Amino acid sequence: MDDYCDRCGPDAPERLCRHGEARTAWSMVPVDVREEIDDLICQRRMIFAIVAFRDRAGIEPKPGIPLGKELVDHRHGILIEQGRITAPPETTVEDMLAEAATLGEEAVAVEAYWDGDSWGSMVCVCVIVRRPSRHHDSFDETCLAVFRGLDPVEEAVQKGQAVAERLGVPFFFPAPEKQDLDPPRWWDTPDAGHLPLT
Repeated sequence: MDDYCDRCGPDAPERLCRHGEARTAWSMVPVDVREEIDDLICQRRMIFAIVAFRDRAGIEPKPGIPLGKELVDHRHGILIEQGRITAPPETTVEDMLAEAATLGEEAVAVEAYWDGDSWGSMVCVCVIVRRPSRHHDSFDETCLAVFRGLDPVEEAVQKGQAVAERLGVPFFFPAPEKQDLDPPRWWDTPDAGHLPLT
């Protein structure tokens, strides 16, 4: 697969376009199903768009979920370029720090974990503070940013680590390569148990 798209471009000679297979699959999708998929993406119903592609594109063998995610991600980018979708503003480290500062509680950790909704998979980066909550008897979390797309891990880790370093607390992301929706949490680790009482 040595095909490049306008979005990726040959950044380096050895880099192959990650959307090449999705572009090939898209060319095989009937026009009415294409319109349905694009409409679902514009409504941010990403999971439904993946289902429509897999079930109604008429491609045999039936495409897998990874290709469906790749195709929807590719179409999402195209629809942004066409002005049919407004790209969300980039969340910066400074934005995340400003959000953490509004809590009025001292941070004890910054944590990242996989989550999902009708938009699709995402990585949430949150700050952990010491106060009782519905999540834990001693700790609470506040989301600082959500990272989506085909490869959200790199940006989430980079910015999460930067926020943790600025706050002087540990960064916790136990399984970045595994989309576990019930991951181990920082507050269940020995580090949380060793915090001094306040």
